[in-house]
Amino acid sequence: MARPEGIMFRGTNYIPDFGDPAAPLRYSYIFRVPDGLSDDDIDTIVTAVGGTIVDEIGKGIPCDDVDGFPWTPRKLRFWFEGGKTVSIPVPLKDNIVATSNAIATTLQLVAPVVCVSLEGETWRNMLDKLPEPATPITPTAIAIANTSAGRKEQSYSGAMTYETDGTKEVNKAFRMATNVENAPYEVYATAIEACLVAGGALNTTASRCPGFRSKTFDHRRFNVTMLQSRRVITGDEGAESSVQEAKSKMLVPMSSRATANIRACAIALRDVSATLCLGYRGEWDKRFSSKNPAALPA
Repeated sequence: MARPEGIMFRGTNYIPDFGDPAAPLRYSYIFRVPDGLSDDDIDTIVTAVGGTIVDEIGKGIPCDDVDGFPWTPRKLRFWFEGGKTVSIPVPLKDNIVATSNAIATTLQLVAPVVCVSLEGETWRNMLDKLPEPATPITPTAIAIANTSAGRKEQSYSGAMTYETDGTKEVNKAFRMATNVENAPYEVYATAIEACLVAGGALNTTASRCPGFRSKTFDHRRFNVTMLQSRRVITGDEGAESSVQEAKSKMLVPMSSRATANIRACAIALRDVSATLCLGYRGEWDKRFSSKNPAALPA
């Protein structure tokens, strides 16, 4: 007789995309068990991701309060031929294709698994998970020049060699906010260029082939909240303007899948004095198994 539908399990082996392998995170997750899986099958799946099933007595430990976490783990979502899905977190990204295959092999005892999707981890603010800076950073606003009436704000765009979380490399277009022509914000330039070229060649020429927009794939990126000094228009009846400090956001693509490279770019972006917050979103790929056929049993 299978256990109830929702099984809570706990792990201590989660390595974030940017994490230190020597300092894994604790996590807990409720696995929505599909009908038909036996106790042994459930144990096999949880063991495949290094988890331990929690009994009723062990629930409620404060440091395992998922609702309180500022992040969500990366997950694999398995699609059955009838359209139903089941998802499970994957603590270690390095063997994600083999882990997918192991889980799908067990799930196919219930019904055929036709594809696997990857849902990347998300962090609202990762600053407190990075090593402390050598010296305290004093927030410093970026001075933004006035934009001429009717002119759009500038953007920095190109195409990068992007390493997927599976086994593929793809040519991926990018576009991000900037205040200069054909380049990143000057104070962020070194950090941004390192993030873009970490996976391979970069192409920002007019003759580049930027690829295509995909509704099924999103590359990993940092979400930088910056402090800027810019002209702000206020007033309900008559427009008034003044130079004020204001927040602005910028999405910075990360081309390499390597944990050390992602962590280095996170630290470099953090070290720019204009950075107030640093969020992160890992790769999302609805067709993960199409790019990585070994993610499903042969």
